[in-house]
Amino acid sequence: MNDFPIIQKPPYRSPCNRCGECCKAGPCDLATDFLQADDGELCPALEVESDGRFSCGLFKRPIHYINPQLAAEAETINGWTDFTAKVAEVLGFGQGCSMEDEPRVLSCKIPEWA
Repeated sequence: MNDFPIIQKPPYRSPCNRCGECCKAGPCDLATDFLQADDGELCPALEVESDGRFSCGLFKRPIHYINPQLAAEAETINGWTDFTAKVAEVLGFGQGCSMEDEPRVLSCKIPEWA
């Protein structure tokens, strides 16, 4: 059992408070494709910050998570800045809480460059 802090999930599409519930429920398609994460398991790129909030490691520290071959391919996308911008776009950063209140639904589209 993971000892993560409990932060109340905001209502669907309300501003994200980085509670991490979406990533605790399971990996998104990016984590499944890039990290070979399995459905039903905690996302391996889920990072806990010092304030108890959560962050996406694929966004924050992609080179730590992506294997060297994929990292080399990411370099052809104009570097990590463009890569993390694409991760943010795919995951819907800035669009509010992406996890429906009931039932729990995770969704994101894999971009053509992935």
